[in-house]
Amino acid sequence: MSNQLCNPSWTRDAVIEAFDGEGPHAEIIKVLRSVGNRGRYLNIGYSRTGQSHWGGKAQMRLVDRLAKPLRKLSDLDSDLDSDLDSDLDSDRDSDRDSDFGSDLLDVGCGRGGPAVRLHQKWGMNVTGIDLSDQNIEIARRRTRDLAIHEGLTFKHGDAARLPFPSESFSYGWAIESLAYVPDKRQAILEVKRVLRPGGVFAMAALLVDEGAVTASQQNLDIYLDFLKAWDFYGLVGPDSYRELLTDAGFTVERVEIATARTLRQHSKRLSRLLRVWNSKILYRLSRWYVRRKTGADLDPIRDQLTASHRAIEAGLLEYGLFWAKTA
Repeated sequence: MSNQLCNPSWTRDAVIEAFDGEGPHAEIIKVLRSVGNRGRYLNIGYSRTGQSHWGGKAQMRLVDRLAKPLRKLSDLDSDLDSDLDSDLDSDRDSDRDSDFGSDLLDVGCGRGGPAVRLHQKWGMNVTGIDLSDQNIEIARRRTRDLAIHEGLTFKHGDAARLPFPSESFSYGWAIESLAYVPDKRQAILEVKRVLRPGGVFAMAALLVDEGAVTASQQNLDIYLDFLKAWDFYGLVGPDSYRELLTDAGFTVERVEIATARTLRQHSKRLSRLLRVWNSKILYRLSRWYVRRKTGADLDPIRDQLTASHRAIEAGLLEYGLFWAKTA
């Protein structure tokens, strides 16, 4: 990754502080804590045209889209869209679509929403790791609230130094977490190390269009503002991830560039919201309401969402889903 495309102000501590509720970038986390189902998930979501991209359903849909092919890699060419909205609100074990009977490592598990979804809908035994103690505590609390006594474990861990013996898991999983990781090569090597032979790694990743970013100083500034707004270290393109996976010993089975169903859908929501906030009166009302309901300051949240919207609309970002298998 070119140093030019990295966040020059990135620190590991800033990432942890944001998710642990400290610093200006923590304000959006405060809001997410108060919005129920959506707050369990920190991913962008996955929606077709006409589908709701709000309230957590899009985020569950992304989990299902990434999970379904894990049953059998030959399913990768099947039509996976038809039932992605089925049972989105289900938390009952009886509603599982399948039972893998295998262990999965969730790298950068966040608040545990995807892990719970994988366990309850897809029958996976999930171990999640995260740098944020706050995220781990929220994930554990949700497990207790749902009376899940086995099959879900959350612990503090670093993607570049996974705290597990080799060949511990059948599946690896990462949703958007590698954007925070400086050494993506090492993180992927670590996933490969802890997977058993024949194991599968599924990944959803924010991607950069390096050509678009470096086409002008304006584009580069927009991209770097986006990285800084979210404490991302840096992004790479789909070909770079293919190379990193292959070099680590994976066979890349499928790549889906899902920008239209992820970032574009997300940007449509942001457009509507930012138009409302362009009215000074409506923004003041929104700021008052958010402060009253969540204790959060809306100003840094508006800055983050504006940075995202500008980067997406400038065509600097893409979104990819990857499935890769070990020998």
